[in-house]
Amino acid sequence: MGTLDTIKRPIKQEMSIFDDRFRSYLSSRVPLVDRVMNYMVKRKGKQLRPILVFLSAKIQGSVTDATYVGASLVEIMHTATLVHDDVVDDADQRRGFFSINALWKNKIAVLIGDYLLSKVLLLAVETKEYTLLEHVSGAVKAMSEGELLQIEKARKLDITEEVYFEIIQQKTASLLETCCVVGAASAGGNEDDIDKFRMLGRHLGLAFQIKDDLFDFERVNLTGEPAGIDIKEQKMTLPLIHALQEADDKTRRYIIRTIKKHHDRPKKVKEVVDFVRQSGGLEYARTKMIWHIDQAKEILQENSKTLKNINFGNGTSYAFRKRSLVDHDGRLVSINIWSKKNLSLSQATAYLKKTRKYFESLDHKTVYAQENWSDPVLVKKNLPCIRFVDPDKRVVIEMDPRGQGSIYNVFIT
Repeated sequence: MGTLDTIKRPIKQEMSIFDDRFRSYLSSRVPLVDRVMNYMVKRKGKQLRPILVFLSAKIQGSVTDATYVGASLVEIMHTATLVHDDVVDDADQRRGFFSINALWKNKIAVLIGDYLLSKVLLLAVETKEYTLLEHVSGAVKAMSEGELLQIEKARKLDITEEVYFEIIQQKTASLLETCCVVGAASAGGNEDDIDKFRMLGRHLGLAFQIKDDLFDFERVNLTGEPAGIDIKEQKMTLPLIHALQEADDKTRRYIIRTIKKHHDRPKKVKEVVDFVRQSGGLEYARTKMIWHIDQAKEILQENSKTLKNINFGNGTSYAFRKRSLVDHDGRLVSINIWSKKNLSLSQATAYLKKTRKYFESLDHKTVYAQENWSDPVLVKKNLPCIRFVDPDKRVVIEMDPRGQGSIYNVFIT
């Protein structure tokens, strides 16, 4: 299972529902519009932004109807900006497929982008989710200002590290901030919660952009050399900015002149790439990226606690080995249950029954995944074997056995 699949696993059901709702939100009675929408929906990307919305909602409390609306607002708005970006950049591909402007030309692409933005407004108004609309609108404003700031500063190629972070905070991090904020707000988070999720999204967004900067020096072209696409487009990224800051005046002027006048020459691009590598630009950027990742982890760990073992006798127990995320009211959001020894099929069945009895003592309703709910057995790998439902809190725990039952992952969905 890939990393993205692992990340999506706690929200697999929600993402499936979201896909259906998202598709319905984009439908149109105009055949041309509907055709373009179908083309876009079938070529969806990794869906990082709605994933963040749903995960944030679950960390905060639980997924609600507002969460689905918020995830749709974010994804529709993001899609609109991509369509407009492709027109501005004269790009003919998006995610490995032809872009909208390449297939239907610029005029239709611009109008499609406008149509998507109108859908954001209409969806928010129809569902009366005005607070979520305010958050999403703020992201659009920040992204536009960040793009304009970059254009203004890029002309002289004199962007400092401080300005760089201001630009990427607005261009990239602001949208991931909004995803986390929308998720928390849709799950009933207060102002303190929302501020915490805003910082979580900001650190994730900054790390995301720095990693993208590094990709330009790590990915290679057909000749086996670094692609250097950002250099060819005269974009100032963190590895390059740091390398220039560390260089003497003569070298700095030479590199800037090379980027301005010879960015279309592969040998000159390679020269700039080598300069950045030899000047420690990549190591510096990685250090910054890791710092922001660690900051995001700290924010999550601030809301975590360690749970006690559940002992079922005979020297065996399920141990809550990993920290469990909780919301501000202390309610459980996600736990992992491990057994302390490998279990046979019969042992796993017996312990699942004891687990059921324990959770029912906490006023959880218990439901099994297979048809015969009275006698739980291990089912196919990666399929939930047992579920615990708390009607009052609208929480579902899915126990997912792996192998012969030595590890049980439990997600509250």
